[in-house]
Amino acid sequence: MKRALMVVVLLALAGAALAQVGTKAARQGSWLVSGQGGFDLFLDGGEETDTQRDGFHLLLAPRVLYFVMNGLGVGIEGNYDLVSQEYYKQGNLAVGPRVAYYVTMPRMRYPQACCLTPCVGPDGWWLPYAGLSLLYLAGRSESGSYVSTGSGYRGRAGIGVSPLIGPRGTAFAELGYQLDHFEWEMPETDGPNDVSRIYLEFGFGGFLFR
Repeated sequence: MKRALMVVVLLALAGAALAQVGTKAARQGSWLVSGQGGFDLFLDGGEETDTQRDGFHLLLAPRVLYFVMNGLGVGIEGNYDLVSQEYYKQGNLAVGPRVAYYVTMPRMRYPQACCLTPCVGPDGWWLPYAGLSLLYLAGRSESGSYVSTGSGYRGRAGIGVSPLIGPRGTAFAELGYQLDHFEWEMPETDGPNDVSRIYLEFGFGGFLFR
């Protein structure tokens, strides 16, 4: 009986030691390499004469951040997105600087044994964050046989949570606002100059540190 009790105690202590580890995620001198994306569906609810048709919008956003101080990262973001509808397609490429702030604690610890940390508190951190990106934007639109190009800028501002996965991995859920400003070759035929949207995106990443 005593031997069985000792085994149980040792296993419990070993589990606690594995479950609680420190992390250098989002600390000064670390890197974050990540990517996230979103997918929207357009539903056709109008008459035959309406220009809006069903289709989809796909966006991919890889990012690299370097943390110049605890919680504050600066770096670069790239975007590729595609809008496809029945008689219209538009592809965009964007790249530019990004700054983000992650809420960290002086003695941050989190459970490594579980996949996504299930709680917020001294023993489980989701790393809430806020980020801002300002990107150069280039687009190409196709409407039937007519093809045109345009350029401008894209601004993205969002807040999210980044639950840690193991000592270096992380996931993302980000809610934000995006504004695109285009200067088209022929604005009267190529579409609006300003397009805004509310987005919800998900992704994964990894922290790099010594």
